[in-house]
Amino acid sequence: MCIDFLLFVHTYNFLTSYLPLVFNTTTEIRTGFFADGAKKIELTKGENLTLTADYNFLGNNKKLACSYPTLATSVKTGQSILVADGSLVLTVLSCHPSEGEVICRIENDCSIGERKNMVSFVCVRVCQVCLYNHCQYSYYT
Repeated sequence: MCIDFLLFVHTYNFLTSYLPLVFNTTTEIRTGFFADGAKKIELTKGENLTLTADYNFLGNNKKLACSYPTLATSVKTGQSILVADGSLVLTVLSCHPSEGEVICRIENDCSIGERKNMVSFVCVRVCQVCLYNHCQYSYYT
């Protein structure tokens, strides 16, 4: 969670009692499906993995789809991405916004299934939207 969001909540303290609601209603960012009907893939520490914003792409152990369309403009080189509740840690090596792709280094051996969460971008401003009293508030987490 970034400090910007905490400052937002503090400034508009009427939301503090609804904080669990805010987090439960946000958009989920997920990995996509795998090629050849695979249910799991094995990822090896030290290898590169490409994340693509093309959610129709069927992934493998070299390239995965991501449901966040602006991923390549949201992360920066050196930042970490936690996948599957942190069981997979990726470090961003380079971003290619024109292709909608991010090249990452795999930091640990891991076996993951399809459609795993990628909500844990470490210190990255991800645009989310929540509804409160029939008004729409945009904020960044």
